Amino acid sequence: MREKSLHERIMAYINIQPGCKCRKRHGTAYGHKGDPDLYGSLCGLHFEFEIKQKGEKPTPLQQKRLKEWEATGSIVGWFDDFELAKGYIDETLARSTFQVVRAELVKLGLIDAASR
Repeated sequence: MREKSLHERIMAYINIQPGCKCRKRHGTAYGHKGDPDLYGSLCGLHFEFEIKQKGEKPTPLQQKRLKEWEATGSIVGWFDDFELAKGYIDETLARSTFQVVRAELVKLGLIDAASR
């Protein structure tokens, strides 16, 4: 699959999820070299994803940019396969949903904040 097609599939998948939004970053003179291709929100959690053709890996500068975003608490990843990206997104959304539900249960006094 071409990189552009993979961008489009991942963006479409994210954008049909409730509470999620994905945009493609286009390289311009005003951007930062090496910034990840896709960015947005997964139910309020900021993400930055680098997309590569099958078998390719991010450059050292792209890896550095992903680490910079990760240091801010953003969700980061790089993908060369739609199913891997979909699985990662689904897992992130499931964890996010669990955390929201757990916080509501604590707020309602139905569970103790220290419980696991």
